Amino acid sequence: MAESFTDFEKIFNEEKSREIYNNIRINQPFIARLDGWAFHTFTKKMGYVKPYDIALTLRLVKATASTVNTFKPTFVFLFSDEISFYFPEQPMFDRLEKIDSLLPSFFTSMFSTPESTACFDCRVIPVPDTDAVTKYLLWRQAECGRNFINGWAEKMVSEIDHVNSTRASGFLKGLNGNQLRKECRERGFDTDKAPKWQQNGIILYTSTYFKNGFNPITKENVIAERRYVKEDWEIPKFGSVEGKEYVAFLLSLQNTP
Repeated sequence: MAESFTDFEKIFNEEKSREIYNNIRINQPFIARLDGWAFHTFTKKMGYVKPYDIALTLRLVKATASTVNTFKPTFVFLFSDEISFYFPEQPMFDRLEKIDSLLPSFFTSMFSTPESTACFDCRVIPVPDTDAVTKYLLWRQAECGRNFINGWAEKMVSEIDHVNSTRASGFLKGLNGNQLRKECRERGFDTDKAPKWQQNGIILYTSTYFKNGFNPITKENVIAERRYVKEDWEIPKFGSVEGKEYVAFLLSLQNTP
């Protein structure tokens, strides 16, 4: 029996030692960014309209709000199928494996239905200070803007010129942002009049409100504080004066109890 136990213990220790990523921990503020996996195939299969389908966006926002309620990030920046969660402190766990597995799996479960299943992956980006967070937001919002103008330009060329997306992409290849906007205007679409959430993305964060309540123990009327996930669909460009103030506001939320 002793030899059997010793052998088991040896095997246990050997196998445990193979879990070489198990003890990688996040010891600083970080952003966890989720991305849809093979999302183009998913949206095509489900019949979502390109470049923006409000039903799909609402579905992503709803899943994001559920994830915010569970994991408590300070704020989230969302555009397309990309969702960035900012954690100034470690959530319920600090192991990289846990973050990279639980966050996308929970989000996927909130987003998917039996008839419509998608998948999301996750990467973790350390942001040691507020300057790093600001630069990250500027970077991702710039990508949001590129997606916006490229998506609409391809759609307008495809529809107005009656060509498929491959030929439209070839026609637009190498054009800069201003040139792409010009192609859209010439085909009857003013990109400046598109909804802000398409151009700049969406922010979610936890906010509070107060409501009248009743304390059944003291038999007194009270004012109760309630928390909810606020959705901001009209955020500014982070590089503008208004945008810099907005980012400062978002970062101040990390000090809110």
